[in-house]
This record gives sequence, structure tokens and C-alpha cells, in this order.
Amino acid sequence: SGDEGSADRGDTTLADFYANDETGEGTEEEAEDGDGDWEPAPGPRDAPPRARDASRMDGGGSFDEGLSWVDLEAICGDPSLGDPASRTGLLACVAPMARHTAGGPHPERPERLLACYARLHAAGLVRRCRLVPARVAAESDLHLAHGAAHADLILRRVDKACAKREAAEEGEAPAPGRNGRLARRQAREPLVAKLDSDTFFTIRESALAASLAAGSCVELASRVATGELANALAVTRPPGHHCEEAHANGFCLLNNVALAARAAQARHGLQRVLVVDWDVHHGNGIESIFWNDPTVLYVSLHRYGDGFFPGTGAVGDAGGAKAKGRTLNVPWLKGGMGDADYLAAFQRLIMPVAHEFSPDLVVIAAGFDSGRGDPLGDCDVTPLGFAHMAALLGTLAGGKLLVCLEGGYNLDTTATSAEAVARVLLGAAPPPPPPLVPKPAAEAAIAAALAVHCAHWASLAHLRGLLRSGEAIEPEARADGADARGGGSRAA
Repeated sequence: SGDEGSADRGDTTLADFYANDETGEGTEEEAEDGDGDWEPAPGPRDAPPRARDASRMDGGGSFDEGLSWVDLEAICGDPSLGDPASRTGLLACVAPMARHTAGGPHPERPERLLACYARLHAAGLVRRCRLVPARVAAESDLHLAHGAAHADLILRRVDKACAKREAAEEGEAPAPGRNGRLARRQAREPLVAKLDSDTFFTIRESALAASLAAGSCVELASRVATGELANALAVTRPPGHHCEEAHANGFCLLNNVALAARAAQARHGLQRVLVVDWDVHHGNGIESIFWNDPTVLYVSLHRYGDGFFPGTGAVGDAGGAKAKGRTLNVPWLKGGMGDADYLAAFQRLIMPVAHEFSPDLVVIAAGFDSGRGDPLGDCDVTPLGFAHMAALLGTLAGGKLLVCLEGGYNLDTTATSAEAVARVLLGAAPPPPPPLVPKPAAEAAIAAALAVHCAHWASLAHLRGLLRSGEAIEPEARADGADARGGGSRAA
């Protein structure tokens, strides 16, 4: 199944894509080795610098340990390491976001950030982007999508409460000798608070990391909205799409994507924003924030049912009374969905509606946990599949596209998929996929969504009467304004 991003590629192969010096930074050696999963062939590349203290990054995982101890400052700590003339933005100075840690095994770990930057660096893509310094979120940024109480909780109150507890514990201990308290504090493991069963908060670290993730997404959205950048990739953590207006949830402390969309509208005059969420978990936070907002179209493709987190995102949930049709859920009732299934949903449903909506900006909540091999997702999207989805969305809004990292816990899959999307942002057209046939379960899910939304969109009106009711396939839909929280654990 072709798309606008690859219409003129003919029989171009993956090897050609990586051998193209203009867009792929490839080599002749790479051109001799194709790969159906759109993973870069081995070849001479920039070796990522090693960190001075490798022992601090002992996270394990599925990716080459030779790349796991990367000095982020050496890769992207200086904006001059990028190309100031580039029209594609990438964040610099992101190291503080790697200090947000769970204090033990957890899928949302610092190595996710490190793996992505190591891959982008090794592929020569960091130097081809304009490096934009990460910045903390201002209070005025956070109030675009969060209440003052939640912003204060994340930025100040959790740290203050834990510092008070820490001081009390130290007061109960025997009086230390000279410099003893400082030595004891330095030797202790990071103090971690739990905001829910899966959502952690590292004292003295997570507030800064979350503020940097949110502020940086706002900054990149602003630069894309004004035309300073054509598009941008925000590799940040912690993720954000589960965070509601006043509730941290599912690894997420602040809603980076919602803040970026709202900033583009409130500060730069953009009227309509399309948010597409391909994370394997439904973005309940994004949906709830924009539930009654007709100026934002939220599209989510996600696993649903059988206790899958967060338990929201039924096909019948189509937006509040003021925004019917502005929430478009494509819930997969089974795992294993891959490129054919996602691209079929894009071609038959998402792109027709997106063109009719005619957004001024597109923001992708790019969760790569829907990718092949992810330990939480059990789906099968390849880097090529993600690239094609990004290329399709890049045909909208005059190319104004912001991609924000959400989930993704197989480090190989996440890093390789981030590279694939970055190449699209830099102007490369992904090679055409082989002939793709959607699974019967995907056909049913798409038909259910079409049945719901043909009443809301003129581009789908010709399907009225041809599709059976969405309730026949997925009966659950929340009442207007209700909060359908539930499902299992493990998210983002």
C-alpha cells in the first residue's frame, strides 16, 4: 500500500534509501544489504563517545551494550554540534532527563533516551538537525493544560514532602561526624516516591526532567508553528500522554503533547491541531484534555480490552457534546497488529478525516511500544511502518509536524524507529512496503470506527448504511463527560 511520501520511488529499496547521500548518509557498503524491516544495514558510522562513568548506566535491555553508556553531553550537549541551517529540530542538552529513575527495574528507564540519541548519532542524523536547547516549562506553559495544583505538585510539593521526610529520618539517626550527613546522602540510593503503582518520582531529579520534557515540547511546537522549523523530533522522558489535567498516571507526570498543541494555538494563532497517537496504550490524558475541544482532533490507535491499560479508548468515544467526531479511537481487540493493519487504518479512515479537518499543525504522540518486539505492547509495527505513518502525516498542515516520544520499551525497536522517523523529517521518502493484507481483527476494528465516524465527517458520509453499527463490535462507550478509568497496569 503506497502513500504520498513514496509515490515516486518506483522500485526503490531500503538499500537505496540508506545509500542516498542527500537523505540517508549511507555508504556503498550499506547499499549492498537490504532489510525488509527498514533497519540500517551495518557500515562505517560515527562511533558514539563513551561516558566517563559507565557504571552509572547499567540498565540492561535488548540493545548493544557497546552503545548503552553514551555521553549525552558529547552527542548533543552543544547546539553547535548540529546544523544551524537545518529545518528539522532536535533537542540538545537533554542529560537531566536521564536522571529520572525508578530506583530499580522499570521499563521507563534512562536507557530509552540514551538508545535513541546513540542511534541518531551513529546514523549521522544529529549533525544534520538544528539542535534546540531543552528548556524547563514556565508556569504559564503548564497552565495551558494543567491546573495550578497539579503543576505545583510535580514541580515542588513532592520534593518538599520527601525532603521533610528525609530530614526527619536523618534526625532519628545517630549524630554524624564532620561531613557525615553529606557523605551518607551521597552514598544513599536515589529516593523515589510512587504516585501510583507504576508512576515513580525521583526526588530532586524528576521535577526537572518532567519540566524539561514539557517545556522542550512547547519550545519545538512554537518554532514549528512560527515556521522557524519545518518539523521537529522531541526525544524526551518522562512520557506524557496518560497525564490528565490534574492526575499523573501511567509513567506520565505532565502531558507534553497537550501542552505543545495548546501553546501553538494560544500563542501563535493556529486554529486547528491534529494529534495522532500511535502508542500501543490509549492516551487517556490527551483525550480527556481535549474531549470538548472542537479545535483539536485526537486520533488514537491502541490495544483495548482484556484488562489492557488504561482501559479507555472505546470506539464509541467520539468526543464531548461540543466536539463530536473530534476524538477518533481505533481500538485493537487483539495483539499482533502490524504495518498492514496500521496503514489500512490510515488510508481508509485517518487520512480522509485528517484532510477534511485541515489542521494547521500535526503532533504525533510517538509511542514505539506498538513496535515489533516490545515487551509491553505485543504488536508488530516495523520502523518502515512508523516511517510511512510519519510520511503520510507530513503531507498535512504544510508539513508542520512535531513528533514527541511517548512509550517504547524494547531499546532496539525504539531507537531504530526513532531513526526511521527522523529520516522522514529530514526529507527522505521511505521505500514502498511489500503488498500488505490487514488481519480480520484489524478490518473489524476499522469498520467499527468508520461506522461511528461516518456520521461526523463528510469524507466518510458515503459509507453510511454500508457499515454495521460500531456497537455490534465494541459496545462500550462512555457517557458524555464520564471518566472511563480502569484496566491493567504498565503503560505509557
